[in-house]
Amino acid sequence: MVHKQRIEGIDLCKALGICLVVLGHFLETDSLLKICIYSFHVPLFFVLSGYTQNENSDFSEFLIRKIKTLLIPYFIYFILSLPYYLITKTQVSLITLLKRFFMTNGRVIWNSPLWFLPILFVISIITYLLVKHCHIYLQLSIGVGLWLLGFLVYQNNVLNRFGINKIIFCYLSF
Repeated sequence: MVHKQRIEGIDLCKALGICLVVLGHFLETDSLLKICIYSFHVPLFFVLSGYTQNENSDFSEFLIRKIKTLLIPYFIYFILSLPYYLITKTQVSLITLLKRFFMTNGRVIWNSPLWFLPILFVISIITYLLVKHCHIYLQLSIGVGLWLLGFLVYQNNVLNRFGINKIIFCYLSF
């Protein structure tokens, strides 16, 4: 296994981003500081993730690493938060739980910060495949096209299933 050198500036930006996310959740809804924080804190994490993504491994290695670092934590935290949700809600069917787990309405209903993990997983996979198999001009064209499409679908709340609107909109940040 190759030892990877940590980039101190990236770690500091991640720490700052985490602090801002926490602060943003404590501020009043329409405060100027909250609006400023929310204008860049999620794109910051996507940019940092894209910057540090390594496409040098083969796809199966890459996929396994992303499953371990993004999907498994999503499943664990989702399941750990499930008892709280079940206690605070009245009668929830198994079908409803599964729909919420797979974000069929475009978002996680309980423990909502978890939306970030499966969206980042999908964007990482898309980016890996594009970088490995497409010319840079095609990558840029697809990125800009997805961003424009994402802006339209996010504003009009269409494709609001399985987080597709968030994937499209957040892609260019990555």
